[in-house]
Amino acid sequence: MRVIVLGSTGYLGSRVIKELISRNHQVLCLIRTNSNMQNLSDILDRVDTCLVEDLPQKLEQMEEKYDVFFNAACRYARADTHDAEIFEANMNVPLKTFLTCVQHGVNRHITVGTGLPDEFNVYTVSKHEFATLGKWYCNRLAMNNRNIQFLNIELENYYGKDEPKERFLPSTIEKLKRDEPIMLTEGTQKRDFVYIDDVSSILVKLIEQYPTPGYVNIPLGTGEGVAVRDVIKYLKEITNSKSELCFGAVPKRLYEPDSIADCTVLQELGLYAQYDWKTGMKFLI
Repeated sequence: MRVIVLGSTGYLGSRVIKELISRNHQVLCLIRTNSNMQNLSDILDRVDTCLVEDLPQKLEQMEEKYDVFFNAACRYARADTHDAEIFEANMNVPLKTFLTCVQHGVNRHITVGTGLPDEFNVYTVSKHEFATLGKWYCNRLAMNNRNIQFLNIELENYYGKDEPKERFLPSTIEKLKRDEPIMLTEGTQKRDFVYIDDVSSILVKLIEQYPTPGYVNIPLGTGEGVAVRDVIKYLKEITNSKSELCFGAVPKRLYEPDSIADCTVLQELGLYAQYDWKTGMKFLI
């Protein structure tokens, strides 16, 4: 298969690319002029690269069409990030890339969205809006006898070894190892923690095998919900930490939801997460 990947240099995108390469697929990595290539440094000689803005010219020059556009681009809502940057990364750039791919004969499109509620924050809104546009284009093109597939992956809380240190679990583990007190919310919200190896494996299998055109939402997780406070307590236990866990020291976000994947669609395809959350957490340590 020939796969175009947006978000190729990120933690998730690079893991999916390495899985694709190991299965002998051809990959075109879309990058920016200032992209940090560290996550791809060991496979750069096995992939093709292209600046995002140069994709139209690149596809015009190709004799053979690409099969799949895979979007792993992601910008989270953080205090130091302007909303416009989030919409640009999660909606505008993916939409331009999607439309370019459609124009050049790519019929299969897979985007990594979120299992969190659509209007929870600017990140979830931006992810939802791109998926909504993908659905609209699927329906519109179907009326013109063009069968487009658009899979919106509703990804739960993924984690794994070597993930960015500023993310919640790695930063918490470092504090536990230093026996520092940790300021936390009550942590009663339940999350579906899915290990990165399961995520990348399932995504690649969806790239390879999902059979039906049209728009589909596909939740991706383990199907098991666990309270965040129980995860932190378990990490303290397996790190033998003396840290004080200050639950309730940080205000809980307004309307903080539980988020657990309904894995019915994956199970119908014979796809399952292999690692439960406790096994996965041990890999982090």
